Amino acid sequence: MESTQALDLQKLEALARDAFSNYPGHYWNDSQLDRHAALEVYPSWALSLGTRVSPVQPLWLAMEGQQMMGFLATTKVADDTRDVTLLGVASAARRRGIARLLLTSAIYQAHDYGLRQFTYSTQLSNVGMLRLLAQLGFLPTHSVHTFHLWRKLWA
Repeated sequence: MESTQALDLQKLEALARDAFSNYPGHYWNDSQLDRHAALEVYPSWALSLGTRVSPVQPLWLAMEGQQMMGFLATTKVADDTRDVTLLGVASAARRRGIARLLLTSAIYQAHDYGLRQFTYSTQLSNVGMLRLLAQLGFLPTHSVHTFHLWRKLWA
C-alpha cells in the first residue's frame, strides 16, 4: 500500500476508468441515466476513495514498476468487520491473479487487526468475481436488488 503522499490520484482515476469501462453495473443498465455519466461513476468514486486513505479506509495498490495494475479500497463497517468498497483491475492485467492478491492482502491485514468478518458485494452477473470469492472461502449471506426510481417533474 502506498501512502497518501505517494499516491498519484490521476493514475488511480485513469485505472478505474479503464477497469470499469465495460462493467455492466446497475448504473450502466439504467436506461434513464446518461451513458457518459454512468461511465464516470466508478472513476469518480475511486478518486474520492484515494483522497480519504487512512487506517480506517486503507487502499491497496498492485504495481508493476510505476504502472498501477489494480486497486482495492476497504472500509471498517463495524468493530469486527471490514468491507471491500471498490476493487478494480486494469483491463490489460486481468487473469493474472491481481484481484486475488489484493483481496488476500486485505484479508490478512484485517485478520492481523483482529477483525472477524470481511465482506464483499458484487452483481450476480459478475461470474469471475463470484468464482474468486468462492475460492477464497466467501459465502453468500444475503442478496440485494437495486431499484432506481425516476419521477418526471411537471412544471
